[in-house]
This record gives sequence, C-alpha cells and structure tokens, in this order.
Amino acid sequence: MSRDRDTSRETARDPSKDPWRAPPVIVAQIPDAGLHREIEADLAVREAMAVLAGLREVVSAHASFDLVQKRDGKVHVEGRVRARIGQTCVVTLDPIETEIDEPIDQMFAP
Repeated sequence: MSRDRDTSRETARDPSKDPWRAPPVIVAQIPDAGLHREIEADLAVREAMAVLAGLREVVSAHASFDLVQKRDGKVHVEGRVRARIGQTCVVTLDPIETEIDEPIDQMFAP
C-alpha cells in the first residue's frame, strides 16, 4: 500500500484533517437532468478549517456544484467555492480579510 493511500484513509477517519465534508453522491441516483448541491460551512467547521490552515478565522465558506452523469459512466462536476478568510498581516500585524472565489470543473471516471 502506498503512503498516499495511508494518508487518504487517515484523513477519511480524522475530521480534523478534512473538516468540511458533504454527504457522498451515489452516481446511479444522479437524475438525467443533473443534480445541484449547495454546502455551507457552519461555525464549528469554519473554526476547524481556520486551525488547519493557520488562519485567524474563516468568516464564511460556501460551495455550489452541478453534477451531470455522462454516457460513459463519468461524472462532470462544475461549480464554485467561495470563502472569506481572516488573516493577520505579517508586516503590520493588522487584521485583513481576503475573498476567495474559485471555479471547479472536474471530470470523475469509474
């Protein structure tokens, strides 16, 4: 077994290493028209994410995904992850906030 697999299994068992999770999607249950999912991190999850990332705080975290099953068994996932994080400036020590807005466009194969 490779080290990557060991790390992956360890992360799956330890929510402190991956605090923001959504219920899994069963591919066979994705409707022909696709499936839309929205997830929002609650306060406890945002606090755990901040600790994990070494941030002052995670003010908000939201993800929106559209899943479409393709004919060849693949699943296309498209969406966005948005967050607002609080950091401390390393020069002035002033608190600063940063907006994160990242697109997601992934294809998953069986």
